[in-house]
Amino acid sequence: MFSLPRELTNAILGCIRFTLQKCLREWKDENDEVWLCEDELIKQFQMFSEGWMKAYGKLLPRTRGEVTDENGVVHVTRWTYPRNKIQRMIAEGSIKQLRITNNKS
Repeated sequence: MFSLPRELTNAILGCIRFTLQKCLREWKDENDEVWLCEDELIKQFQMFSEGWMKAYGKLLPRTRGEVTDENGVVHVTRWTYPRNKIQRMIAEGSIKQLRITNNKS
């Protein structure tokens, strides 16, 4: 029977444990996500001002509802922002990695 050295076994188990914890944390965050309108986001994260949101809010993760009526007219809601995801970005420091790119074609 083949057996791995204890150090290698522990390293593999550590990687598996880390990956499982990360996946479970992300799954929980996605399922417990709280979606905020811009005003509520500014209240929760006072580092964002109205001016900052106007200039750079498009760099944050966000989504909005969209409905196409019977006449083919599209109606959209205001932008909504995932609180938990943005909070994680702040905690991990990835909020400092936001960049404006010029994608003109």
